[in-house]
Amino acid sequence: MKKITSLLILMMAIAISGFVSAQTLPDPPTSLSGVATHPTIIELDWEQNADGNDVLLVYSENNTFGTPLNSISYSAGDEINGGGTVLYVGSDLTFDHVDLTPMQTYYYNAYSVDADVVY
Repeated sequence: MKKITSLLILMMAIAISGFVSAQTLPDPPTSLSGVATHPTIIELDWEQNADGNDVLLVYSENNTFGTPLNSISYSAGDEINGGGTVLYVGSDLTFDHVDLTPMQTYYYNAYSVDADVVY
């Protein structure tokens, strides 16, 4: 009986050490807007959240967006699982989406990303 008790305690310790606590999500950027400055260019701008976190800017042609996965560092061109393609990641407040198809509708979403790569 003593060996079984020890094994049970060991299994409980492993389960507790593997527990991931809830993370506080950063507030999203605000005031995301876009203006077509040319038939093939949309100029996007936004404000960082109050913490000044970097921004992950994503676009979609069908208004379907997934959720970025925490601890995954995305780069321009990466696909977000569930929908959307990364355009930009960084601290700038503007981005020009270029080489667009005239008369095509584009949708955008922006996420804040903190130093721990939490979106």
